Order: sequence, then structure tokens, then C-alpha cells
Amino acid sequence: MCRRRSDASLWVALVLGVLLLLAPVGEAADLKISNLVVTNSDKSLMVQAVLLGALPEGLVEGLETGIPAVVRFQVELWQYNTFWVDRRIAAKVVERQVHYDILTKEYRVTAVQGESREPYVTRDLWEAKRVISELRALHLAPIDLLKLENLYYVRLRAEIRPATPEPSLTKLLPPFLSSGVETSWEKSPLLTMSRQR
Repeated sequence: MCRRRSDASLWVALVLGVLLLLAPVGEAADLKISNLVVTNSDKSLMVQAVLLGALPEGLVEGLETGIPAVVRFQVELWQYNTFWVDRRIAAKVVERQVHYDILTKEYRVTAVQGESREPYVTRDLWEAKRVISELRALHLAPIDLLKLENLYYVRLRAEIRPATPEPSLTKLLPPFLSSGVETSWEKSPLLTMSRQR
């Protein structure tokens, strides 16, 4: 009799665990990379992209109670090799934080890592979402580093999470918000530095 209860308890715990693991997928389904464009100037290879769904409802609620949110972009340049393993040429991490000031009712977007820019302050949530989710003309690698005959591609992924000031606050947040959510890798088409007709 006791063994049946422990087996039943184990099954209930297993089913609840699976349901908890699947719960974040519904929230993260709206998070994706869009409009990945790779261009170049005379001196460097540049990347532009947009993260759709950068601040889901749960993070906005956290923002309004004083918990900042962080968006982190991982950008990599790879050399494509037909008969061997692809080689990573360059990598860059761009991290931004958005903080809501309850007294002034302003959103402040600041660069934390990978770029130097002045903080952007706005009272409009939509504008704060736009600023935190757009990569514009990110200088990924110098053109001198790349060979004309080789093929390259850029891959990019993003992560959103709350910037909890102390570990005890992570216990109060839902699991999907406390651990963060990542997009899958978005990959550009193959690129070459020489124009072919």
C-alpha cells in the first residue's frame, strides 16, 4: 500500500515538473529575432536586427515595481568551411538595461556592455521597448580581417531577464522571469566580401 502511494506521488511530481518546464514556452514564443541585416562600410562589417517581444507583460509589471530588465545580444561572425568545421572569426556581446523611475514616471535605457551611448530617457513604454530591442550599425569586425574569397555568416541570439539586485528576489518571480528567456540562434545568409555576377 505504501509503495503505491510513493509511486503515485512520484508520477504526480513528474507531471507537475513537466508542466512547469513547458509553461515558459508559451511566454517565450513571442520572443524572436527579426530583420537581421549584415552590411559593411569601408572599415567594418555591421549588423542590424530587432528583437520582437523584448519586454513581455511579466517584465513590464516587474519594471513598474522597481525591478530593472536586461536585454543581452550575442553576435558572432563565422567563416563557412565546406569540408571542415566552421570557424568563429569575431564575437560581440551587447547588453542594455531598462529601469523605471516610479517618482518621475520615466523609463531609462542604459548601455551596460558592448557599446558606449548616452542613457535614453522617455516616458513612453513603447519607445523604451524600441530602444532596448534594436541593434543598429553594430560594428562586428574590421573588413581587413576578412578575405575576399571566403564565405561568412553572422548568427545572433538574445536573452531577456530581470536585473534582480539581490538573489532573494528571484524566489518571488515566476521561474520564466527569474532565469531569463533566450531566443534560438538566427543565422544570416552566406556572405562574401567580393561581388560576383
